[in-house]
Amino acid sequence: MDSSRLKSGLLPLGGALLLSGVAGTLYYFLSKKDEDEEKLQGKANQWTHVEVQVPFDSVGLVIGRQGSNIKLIQERTNTKIYFSDDEVDGHKKCTIRGSEDNVILAQKLIMKAISDQPIIETEEMFVPV
Repeated sequence: MDSSRLKSGLLPLGGALLLSGVAGTLYYFLSKKDEDEEKLQGKANQWTHVEVQVPFDSVGLVIGRQGSNIKLIQERTNTKIYFSDDEVDGHKKCTIRGSEDNVILAQKLIMKAISDQPIIETEEMFVPV
């Protein structure tokens, strides 16, 4: 058999295999997407939220420079954390959303960040000249 005849026979076969592979991959991703949506809908019933009162002086510490602390807590606990714009009685409301266990862990981490805040005391002193 010469090479041109072999190439002409393999080309349609290769094209058919390529198309079936693409179709199979497409089917896999479409069916996977449906499964993921079903899982999320099942978990949506298990999600909860908690509101934590954070002292206004500690909000910056909890959020961190450019949001680094709050992002770290969100990534570590797989939660979403939002602060309200309103200040009530020297506190801001912090809403934590996620699964129950993760929300509790995020709440503990936020409270730990607040309690670990250093206490700075200032005094004025008069020095005679």
